[in-house]
Amino acid sequence: MTCTPTVTHHLVTYLLTFAVGVLGNALVLYVVVCHRQLRSKSVANYYIGNLALADMSFVLTLPLFCWTTYASDWPFGNFACKLAYSVHDGVRLVGVFTLAALSVDRYVASYYNLGRYRTVTVGGVVCACVWLSFAVMTLPYWLYASTSSLAARRTCRVHWPDADLTHPGTYAPSKSTWIRVCRSIQ
Repeated sequence: MTCTPTVTHHLVTYLLTFAVGVLGNALVLYVVVCHRQLRSKSVANYYIGNLALADMSFVLTLPLFCWTTYASDWPFGNFACKLAYSVHDGVRLVGVFTLAALSVDRYVASYYNLGRYRTVTVGGVVCACVWLSFAVMTLPYWLYASTSSLAARRTCRVHWPDADLTHPGTYAPSKSTWIRVCRSIQ
């Protein structure tokens, strides 16, 4: 007997991930934010807090997608559509860049003469740069995600201007999307 995923399975997965994600990341953020001595001892704790913030941002979008899966409707409006897609897809970059920064920090920590670069200020600047890169890299979502009405349903989709419509499901932005983004900024 095979178990095929149903809407109920997806809802349970979304809600369980949401509950565990909020609880776990809230605990990490509480420890990092409320215990100053912990932050001042290690730059790595800044990166761990940054990862928890990114994960918390991701799991906070899950109820929106959970509702959409359950009701086959997007009642949250256009701004929430853009925000949800930006955060849902963009915090992956924050996680990857923060893990890369943590790896570089571990590398620098292993060398005697590079330890002076492991300061709280450097950690804060690196985290700020990671979030700035998130803001830049998610700009296409702010431009191309929107709500639309089909029949009696509202949907939230990203409509890439250069999507390959001959291959359904290939909606990733290409170089021409970034060219359009840059032109729209100018």
